Amino acid sequence: MPSRSTVISFTAPRTEVDSVEAEKVDSPKELLERIAREVHGKGPPLMKETDELLRSSLGALKKELAVSKSAEYNRAATFCPEYVKSDDFLLMFLRADRFNVQEVARRVEKYWGDRLRLFGDEVAFQPRPIRLTDLSDEDLATLRSTGLQLLPKRDKAGRALILLTRRKWSFEDRKDIGRLTWYLFHAALEDVGVQRSGVILLMYDDGPFGLEHYDRKLDKLCLELLTQSLPVRPIAVHHFYDSKMMDFVLPFVLFLMGREIR
Repeated sequence: MPSRSTVISFTAPRTEVDSVEAEKVDSPKELLERIAREVHGKGPPLMKETDELLRSSLGALKKELAVSKSAEYNRAATFCPEYVKSDDFLLMFLRADRFNVQEVARRVEKYWGDRLRLFGDEVAFQPRPIRLTDLSDEDLATLRSTGLQLLPKRDKAGRALILLTRRKWSFEDRKDIGRLTWYLFHAALEDVGVQRSGVILLMYDDGPFGLEHYDRKLDKLCLELLTQSLPVRPIAVHHFYDSKMMDFVLPFVLFLMGREIR
């Protein structure tokens, strides 16, 4: 179990299930069909990465980042430019945001801010992805708790599968989970196919579940990493639970997910 929980305020932002249904009603039919196909691994076809698309997008992104005002990004670009400005690194972000250069630039900036906050200067500015050897003893203990796992196989659509079992979580600090999340998703992104196809998150909250088991601040940390920082495209979250208490918690989680994932 987590070592701490966060009391949920009744005034905390939330999104009711009915509101999600209303969002669907207001969305174009074509968009809903595309989302349904993508969630079930039946499309849409992967964006065709032509030489022209790659060349023009990388060029535009590098120009955008060249005038970045993000202190963390600029420090990273100074300490490890061969990694920060490399095509392979930037392509992960372009794929995550479907080559929307402005959104990609914001994600890259947020990435370096969060990487520095989670790992500190010595590790954050290494010219490479975060490795297992970069994790602390506490992080490794969290990894061994098997509350968060990258499954060894992909689904039929080539998406990586991340298994989250909240009742198995064991950690000293929320950043332990943040660093583990960072490491596991980067491990998944070593497969270029996953960069293109995305990630499926499987959440199991089986057994007794009370408010003392829910850590809203931890959910906020992890979801912000996935939706705003890491160069990953979450395709779907499949949540399995058998406690009525989760019906109370779910609106808070839906709000933190943001409309794109909802």
